[in-house]
Amino acid sequence: MSEPSPTETDYCDVFNHPDADIILRSSDNVHFKTFKTILSLSSPIFKDMLSIPQPPTSRAFSRNSDPLQSYKDGLPVVPLSGNCSAVKALLSFCHPCENPTLGSLEELKAILELARMFEITFIPNSVEPQLVKFAEEEPLRVYAIACIYEMRNVAVQAVRFSLRKPVDEIFPGRYAPLAIEYELISAQSIFRLQRYRVDCVAVIMGMPSNDFRNLLCGWTHHCLSCAKRSNSGKSRLAPYWSTFNDRALEALRERPCGDTVLSLRLLAPSLKMICEDCPDKTAENMAEYVERLSKHVDMIIAKVEITLPF
Repeated sequence: MSEPSPTETDYCDVFNHPDADIILRSSDNVHFKTFKTILSLSSPIFKDMLSIPQPPTSRAFSRNSDPLQSYKDGLPVVPLSGNCSAVKALLSFCHPCENPTLGSLEELKAILELARMFEITFIPNSVEPQLVKFAEEEPLRVYAIACIYEMRNVAVQAVRFSLRKPVDEIFPGRYAPLAIEYELISAQSIFRLQRYRVDCVAVIMGMPSNDFRNLLCGWTHHCLSCAKRSNSGKSRLAPYWSTFNDRALEALRERPCGDTVLSLRLLAPSLKMICEDCPDKTAENMAEYVERLSKHVDMIIAKVEITLPF
């Protein structure tokens, strides 16, 4: 038996209610039986479109749809530009059922685009938690998507996650590939992202030396055997402590966030500097100091203003 042609594709197994009064057809020719009332309540575009006898021209309609095939099994057919998975997700959000889990940024973009086309305002809020989950690994793309669809909360979280990435990953070189979403956002959006990162680095580099000392919380980090005089000559600094701070500040220029200082790669060289005359529990105290420094860094960058282009 030959394979069915694209126009013969059967109905979606989920949206195939026998009492349905309208059919939506995806761009890959999958048919979805649904109800005009649900569509009208979800979308003012659908409401207007379904209030008149003939379907109006809409940018959400597929340009390749055949206007002669406007009915199937006695029901009117509305062709959409979204593919099967996008239309299925759209209807899942509109119907009284569990919201779908979207497994990729491409799926999230497709549903957001359909939601924008039909002015379904509750869908962006519904997918926001799913979109944020991708921000930790792909903050650049999530930020761009948030800018395109003006999702402020998502954009703010993506901007903050971007601090965990090295600067050359966020702003790659001239010949490095860019995320496709970057082609759809303004230069101002990119500038705001860069400006925030610069501001975060500046506030970290501007931390007074007393901030570092206060984070010791009374721990005695002096050692007469290995400590060196400070620049002022008024105190003796243990090399493991001062060296770690220098290395941490250098790393924070590239990744200005608290997670940066938690790297064992930063701490290990300092721990090797601990001599046999250093105070007891110096290694444990250093680990606690690193934790406090990490939290302090996150606290001060949380005060840096994030300005968005929308």
